[in-house]
Amino acid sequence: MSKARRIARENGAAFKGDTVVEGFSGGGVKGSYRIEDRTVRVTITEKFGLIPWSIVKSRIKEFFG
Repeated sequence: MSKARRIARENGAAFKGDTVVEGFSGGGVKGSYRIEDRTVRVTITEKFGLIPWSIVKSRIKEFFG
């Protein structure tokens, strides 16, 4: 989680929470995440229409990868 917080901070995004369901927002995307065992489950709740899904997916992988 410290890596995700650092990357969010470096990119001007908001990231809150720890290993429970919490949220993030930045760059035209809002969502939530849940950590189950060793898997991160991400749900995108809002996305600015012009942002391609491929960009969203790559940025999410940077946060949690």
